[in-house]
Formats: sequence, structure tokens, C-alpha cells
Amino acid sequence: MRLIVIVLSIVLNVMLYSGGRDVGGLSWWQTFALLAVLNCIAILLHELGHAWAILRVGGSVQKIAVLFWAYDVRKKRLSMNARLLGSDVGGYVVGRYAPTGPTAKALIIVAAAGPVANLVSGAMALIAAVMFGRQGADVGGPIAQITPGVISGTGVPAGLPSDAGIAAAFAHAESAAQAAALLNLAYTSVLLFGVLSLGLALLNLIPFRGSDGETIARGMKLWRMMVGKTARN
Repeated sequence: MRLIVIVLSIVLNVMLYSGGRDVGGLSWWQTFALLAVLNCIAILLHELGHAWAILRVGGSVQKIAVLFWAYDVRKKRLSMNARLLGSDVGGYVVGRYAPTGPTAKALIIVAAAGPVANLVSGAMALIAAVMFGRQGADVGGPIAQITPGVISGTGVPAGLPSDAGIAAAFAHAESAAQAAALLNLAYTSVLLFGVLSLGLALLNLIPFRGSDGETIARGMKLWRMMVGKTARN
């Protein structure tokens, strides 16, 4: 199952790479760099969701790792992530609970918080993509009117645009092109981030060893056992 998830993750990123090239019109290295940054952000939000949930259930966060880096909360030190190859989703959070260990409810909350963080951020990114797409349609409207010039000393219209009019037209066109390029980059970024975040959430919910889905399933099983034991008593 883990191998299938890894393959699906690669397929997702290949699709996003193709989308970045087609939709955003980016070069190969721009698309690669953008995806690298978006993956880091999506994984960071995922792990921060776990960390927040650990604090909410009364635990403490010891370490937060994202890809190549790990942050030791106690020592407030950033170092290389030595467990990168053993990490299933590119990151992890080390937490400490009560001496008795986390309850079934705590296990479910902490495990679900990561995918929920990706679902929420992904949905917000897709909403932003729609907004940027609408704004992009309004960019590059009619170019400023080019005023006719006057033949020097005669007062007769030359029928040609003045130097000021030409300069204003080019300035407007350049400004519109820059605004359109920035909006297109913003649109491409949030669109890719939205799809990436939703994909990351779904992949983490697949129950395989070490995944959030497996932890949630284990917590649900423990919860049912506790409920059944209480009912029998």
C-alpha cells in the first residue's frame, strides 16, 4: 500500500508539473521551483496541523520536521532531518502526552488534524484561484487613447499620435502586461497549491503503516473497544 501511495504522489506531482507548464506558461525550472516551494508549504501546514492538535489535547510538541529540515522546539534549533528516508509523507511531528499515553479520542484528533489542515488550505487556495482568474479576465483592457499630434508652428493636426501619446500607450501596455503576468503567476500558484493540498490530504488518509489514515483507523478501533467495554460494565 505504501508503494501505491508513493506512486500516486509522483503521478500527482507530474500532473501538476504539466499543469504549471500549460496553464502558467512557465519554463521547466520555474515550474520545478514553484512545485518544490508549494510542496514545502503544504507539508509544513500539514505538520503544523498535527502540532496544533497535540497542544489542544494537552500534549507538548518536541520536534517538527519538513523534508530536509527538523526544528527542535525544546532547544529552538533547526537541523537536518536525519529521518527523511523513513518519513512516509515528507514530514513528521514528535509529541509527548500524559504518562498514560494518548486516549483514543486524542489519537483521532491529532491524526486527522494534518489532513484537515490541507483540506482547508486547499479549499481556500482554489477559491483564491477563482478570484484571480476573474481579475485576470479584466486585465489588459483598452489601451489609453492616443491623442493626435500637431505639426509644429502650424496648428494643423498631423494625423499622427504625439510623442506623449505614444509614450503613454506603451507605458500602459507594459503596465498591463506586467499586471497580467503577476496575476497569471498568482493564479497558477494557488491553483497548483489547492490541488496539491487536497491530494496530500487524501493520500494521507489512505490506511497504510505510519499514515494518518492508519492512525485514525487504530484510534477508531480502540474507541469502539472502550465503548463496548463500558457498555458491558
